[in-house]
Amino acid sequence: MLGRLRISNGSLVWVPANKQFGFKINWSNFERLMQEQGEGGHR
Repeated sequence: MLGRLRISNGSLVWVPANKQFGFKINWSNFERLMQEQGEGGHR
């Protein structure tokens, strides 16, 4: 398993496998990250 992804109305939290704490990002920052770093052309 790669880890856990927690999804809520306000944010995403990625907790890597074998770790107690994770990384949190709100939806606005996630949208910006995906537009800048993501690959386009997928549905």
